Amino acid sequence: MSPKTPVVGLLGGGQLGRMLCEAGAPLDAQIAVLDVDNCPAKQINSNRHHVTGSFKDPAKIMELASNCDVLTVEIEHIETEVLEEIDTNGVQIRNPDGTTTTKKVAIHPSWRTLRLVQNKYEQKEYLSKQGIPIAEQMAIETGDAMLASMEEASKKFGFPWMLKARKDSYDGRGNFKISNKADIEQAVKEFGNLSCYAEKWVPFELELATMVIRTEDDNGKLKRVIPYPVVETVHEDNICSKVFMPPRNVPEDVCKKAQKVATSVVEKLWGRGVFAVEMFLTKDGSIIFNECAPRPHNSGHASIESQFKAQLTAILDEPLPEVLEPHVSSSIMINILGGANPDSHLALVEKAKSMYGKKTAVYVHLYGKESKPSRKIGHITVTGFGSIAELEEFARPLLKMTDGIRLDRLQAASKALRPQAAPASQTPKAAKGNPLVLVTMGSDSDLPVLKAGIDILNQFGVPWEVDITSAHRTPAKMAQVAIDAADRGIKVIIAAAGGAAHLPGMLAAYTPLPVIGVPVKATHLDGLDSLLSIVQMPRGVPTATVAINNSTNAALLAIRFLGAFIPDLLEKMKKYQLEMEQQVKDKATTLRDIDVDAYLAKMGSFSLHRAEGYVHYSDATCLELFSSALVGQETCPNILSTSLERNTHIDWEDVIDFVDPFGDRRGCVFDSVWIFDIDKKVLFLRKRYQFSFVSLELAQRRLLTLDDFTLLDLPSPVPAEEELSGQYWEPKLDPLPRIKSLVGKMLRDFAYTWRHVLRRPMKTATFTKLAYATIWISTLDFTLIERIGFEHVSSSPRGPYVDVVDLPSWETPTATLVQVGTSWFALEQNFREGFEMVRRHMASLTESSTTNMRTYVILTLRQVVLCKFQGSELTWTGPETLFGDDYKSDTAIDMILWAINTTSTEPGPSAMNSLPVEIQDRILYYATTSPIASAKLGCEFGVGSPFTWKESGLPITLQPNKRHRTQSSPVESQIYFGGVMSGLSYKGERRAQVVAPILPMPYPLGPRR
Repeated sequence: MSPKTPVVGLLGGGQLGRMLCEAGAPLDAQIAVLDVDNCPAKQINSNRHHVTGSFKDPAKIMELASNCDVLTVEIEHIETEVLEEIDTNGVQIRNPDGTTTTKKVAIHPSWRTLRLVQNKYEQKEYLSKQGIPIAEQMAIETGDAMLASMEEASKKFGFPWMLKARKDSYDGRGNFKISNKADIEQAVKEFGNLSCYAEKWVPFELELATMVIRTEDDNGKLKRVIPYPVVETVHEDNICSKVFMPPRNVPEDVCKKAQKVATSVVEKLWGRGVFAVEMFLTKDGSIIFNECAPRPHNSGHASIESQFKAQLTAILDEPLPEVLEPHVSSSIMINILGGANPDSHLALVEKAKSMYGKKTAVYVHLYGKESKPSRKIGHITVTGFGSIAELEEFARPLLKMTDGIRLDRLQAASKALRPQAAPASQTPKAAKGNPLVLVTMGSDSDLPVLKAGIDILNQFGVPWEVDITSAHRTPAKMAQVAIDAADRGIKVIIAAAGGAAHLPGMLAAYTPLPVIGVPVKATHLDGLDSLLSIVQMPRGVPTATVAINNSTNAALLAIRFLGAFIPDLLEKMKKYQLEMEQQVKDKATTLRDIDVDAYLAKMGSFSLHRAEGYVHYSDATCLELFSSALVGQETCPNILSTSLERNTHIDWEDVIDFVDPFGDRRGCVFDSVWIFDIDKKVLFLRKRYQFSFVSLELAQRRLLTLDDFTLLDLPSPVPAEEELSGQYWEPKLDPLPRIKSLVGKMLRDFAYTWRHVLRRPMKTATFTKLAYATIWISTLDFTLIERIGFEHVSSSPRGPYVDVVDLPSWETPTATLVQVGTSWFALEQNFREGFEMVRRHMASLTESSTTNMRTYVILTLRQVVLCKFQGSELTWTGPETLFGDDYKSDTAIDMILWAINTTSTEPGPSAMNSLPVEIQDRILYYATTSPIASAKLGCEFGVGSPFTWKESGLPITLQPNKRHRTQSSPVESQIYFGGVMSGLSYKGERRAQVVAPILPMPYPLGPRR
């Protein structure tokens, strides 16, 4: 390499940095990367100029700048203040003789561009003043004024409109579609601490993008802008999944118009490099600017062999071609996203490697990253010399496999989220993207009927939106919704109505779109009136009709309509039909293999879905009440219980154990709550602290038929897991296996008990209590206490005992920074606030106390991060899931045990030491699993199966405890040693010192109930 070859400093070493290094290797370019060790870019690029650290750390950026001649970025979320300082004053270089000199370092793209694009609102305001077409927008006030500001936006733009965070939003993060007034309150809860803006909804047909090269002289004067060909980007689940070049079914003049908008945008910016410009194409052919990224971009991967080379050529101010002509006629980029399992993508990669065709080529690019669900771990570029339609047909096997990986990923996520209940007043959240299907109803009582169809739309990945449009109570709104639907991009309307059921036909009269009516079984005539009303539409107003309450078929019919012009949906429908066929074949095989009685017995477990008879209310009303009761609306449980108790004999017993489906204080304030135990076919009724039960069969006859029981599975907001960049501390985590096994099991059981709360955004008080409970569990010294016969009173000191009954009774702790042993736990629901808390704490310490290393744990409940503060430098690990949707918490548990500095003493049961360790482990394992409260559809009570084990002639049997638990005897289950009964419980000797009085006791006064 020539001594004069400039060194390029790269801020960020992810997959884009990796591909920049790949492009630089043939050019003999030196690229120094600032990021963590073993980041994707450093994996393939060994360089003595590399810097290890965070690309957001000003000191590290200065260090990198001193090693290079020009700075560029892989991601725009950089501290621009330090870049401005470098650009203005240069960096100080220490010479061998001890003197210093100032070194000038170029920055491309300019810090001015980076600062502008970091704030999307300011970016669009600036470009709008420069004549760039954007969607109309307005600033949203923060704090107490936010709600009023959002209501003003609703009046200005009408529904729907987009609420967007000004900063740190990408891949769909930081965006919230406001479809109705209910969404406003939810958005205030989720975005209340962010600086936001409102944007008018753009009913776009396609999303387009193009890369643009920008060059300027050393004085900042623009020299040239050179656009790449326009591409079509396809986004699924808020992530770019596919890119088509040229765009499908887009005229050439529209592509040229998009290129013109893109070049106009880049002309108005500063610095050299490659810029990605994303745009919307509307139905009338207009191009609307969406956003700009001042770097190589996912949408440019179809031209991967040139966009990264162009980035280096531009920032180094080397000659560029006059015109960029593609080397192929068409190309398709397919993102490889992590699937449900770590190896889900391997078959796709192998298939891509094996594909060859005439005048086509397939290139696989892997990023050297661990596979996680929805994570970008690579991409496939397919190129050809024919049309884009021909290339798409060639790539069909890859596209189908990609869709299959996505479907499995969504299904796995859906299973992880079940069971859960959501407020009946909340409408389910639609799939992201421009909605293709409008699901509407005359009353919200029809929502339970439509839920099954909504699930089908989600299963197929069809974007939808939901509304209430009564043909009789809101006729003007109904007409306007129908008239506007086609212009907003809606392709099919599904409408549910009962009784007179005028809604589907009236919508069909106002819209040219196909309308599918769903007859709802109302109070009288079992829905026949609804069915006949929808069927008997007059000539010229066609309205498709499905069976009574059968929204599943309505959704499937809508998908078939869409499949006529969306090939992906057509293929998914074919797969769905094959799966149905296979299910019938499997049932036939099972029926042939066993006798009729056995088969019917097997079917008995599904009797809940076949029960007949109704309560005195309509089905929809009772379902609505039951769903509302499960999520804590105060008036509903009393109404429902009164109905169910009518003519039912109630025998009360003292409460032993129960599952509170609310998982919060709300579960203890109602007069009554109903809980199903489906396996035992018993319905429990809890009144305050008493239980009664009634035959589930009787309850079924009085309450529901429940094909519609899936109402209890309504989706609810899920807090997003956070990603952190710049992690570069990797402590050695090596906890004792038995301690990790026991503590880990207890934490997982705790997460399962409280899953209904952990899967939702929490109030601060609830979060703090759960976080303290996590600390208690992590610091308890679990031991097995041997008690003979009924001698349950122990003289051992008791620590906090955490279970499902205790938590609602705790007083809310006030401190959110807790010292445990030598570490500090920062309890915040997001990492940003957690890091601010850590920095404030360090700033409050004396200078002498900051010389030694201090360790912190940022605990958001869903995730854990370890931090190390030494001197003035804060470093951290990557976030690990603790109480996430899949409960894969091994590494997170390792972090917690490392932070609290667990001793080397292994937990050992004193009365069982004579037994082999393997038997002790089995007993301990079942001791922690047998009393676990589990649930089906959010409301089942049950315990694990007992097990029997024999070794050396000594029979050991574990059985669930059936006696009352008291403060002196919190017995969960019992072990029988050769017929002698023993009790199991946990003794609360803390493993690390917890500073008092930070941790409140559950029952400061008197014994627990």
